[in-house]
Amino acid sequence: MVHHKMHDNQWTQLPTPPDLDSKRRELHRPSTVATLHMGAPAAMSARLWSPFDSTFAQKCLSAARIGYAAAEANPAIYAPSTDWDLGGGAYSDDDVRDEFYWASAEMYITTSEAQFEEDVMSNYYYTARAADQ
Repeated sequence: MVHHKMHDNQWTQLPTPPDLDSKRRELHRPSTVATLHMGAPAAMSARLWSPFDSTFAQKCLSAARIGYAAAEANPAIYAPSTDWDLGGGAYSDDDVRDEFYWASAEMYITTSEAQFEEDVMSNYYYTARAADQ
């Protein structure tokens, strides 16, 4: 699983270069959304890098597979709307259907594997009428 966010414990004055930022950093818990937000672009990266750097492309695809499997195993770990303090926003998201749609589409485009095609075609955003969305 991928951590939802990391930020300073207080708002940092802008523009502050990272090497001059003395604020304490806070790492927040993992979330399904963050994990899928890693998996989808990792799958896309695997596809795009494949002609140029097959080793890197395989690392990207491996990360995408691990992330997708973790999100499937933990589909309801949401980032709470109360997960904030003075240094960062809440960034809550308790509907992961769109992230699963994006990640399964990228996985299918990259791998052509039937599992991901099935996940795309059974997703709400594929099956719902436009008026329902």
